[in-house]
Amino acid sequence: MGKTGIIATVGAVVAAAAGTVTVTTTDILKPVPQTIIEQPAEPPLPDLFSYDEPDAEETLSAQDQIEFCVHWLEVNAECINRKELLALSDDPLIRRELRLALSTPAAREKPMQLSLVHPTDISIPARVVLSCDQFNDAKAEDWGPLTSADMVEEQWFIARCGIFKMAALANTHTTSGFENGRMSTNDLQNIDMSRWPYMGEIPEEMTLSLRRPADAITRRDNDRLWVADYGDMETLVSDIAHADFNNDGSADILVLLGGRLKGGTANIATYALVEKTDDAVTMTAVELY
Repeated sequence: MGKTGIIATVGAVVAAAAGTVTVTTTDILKPVPQTIIEQPAEPPLPDLFSYDEPDAEETLSAQDQIEFCVHWLEVNAECINRKELLALSDDPLIRRELRLALSTPAAREKPMQLSLVHPTDISIPARVVLSCDQFNDAKAEDWGPLTSADMVEEQWFIARCGIFKMAALANTHTTSGFENGRMSTNDLQNIDMSRWPYMGEIPEEMTLSLRRPADAITRRDNDRLWVADYGDMETLVSDIAHADFNNDGSADILVLLGGRLKGGTANIATYALVEKTDDAVTMTAVELY
């Protein structure tokens, strides 16, 4: 078959095919049938606003319910529980200065910050800490103050930040020598003189007496603050918590001793545990840093 025959045959097939298909504009615009698959209905979202939260006290362990009464915290309560206290450890510190004198306390508030230097390499930039978490991390690596002003400021951080380290140690107790879980003025008066903090050389007249004078302890403002006056020292005593801090099963009273030399600017901050038995009242300083 020649080229002419092939072309004729192809033309005939195309013509025949064209004769069997009719395509119109209406057919092109006609929608194509679709199969709709029904999806299962989604469950309704919970009504978050109608959810009844359980009582906070019911969800706390006995350990987390231990109360801490800390007068310098920026909270709207005299005392807060252990869980609430530990949640504040990373908050920026605000300095609330309370004079140790027996007159009306004068409050002065300002943000606190402390510059600490590396323990071995002074060329490393100083680290500025603003919160207790930052301070405790730096002290764990032995960073320390360089100037006398920083040393004074460090005592404020020890007083404010030591409470979080002590709260982490607090546990429930099985016995207690403190009536209603509170310390009395008489308890403080019966603590050996050697147990109280002192800066510098202890005067001879203090070493001759094992007991402090009955008039050396003065209650101040409320039943959780006292001023102890002995030798050249004046110390503010803060009753903070009633719990077992040394895992012996017996309750201790956690106190903060804020002492200073009379007429001077140097000060020390010391946390201590007061323990009471039928025989004696003792006070033991806690080494936190």
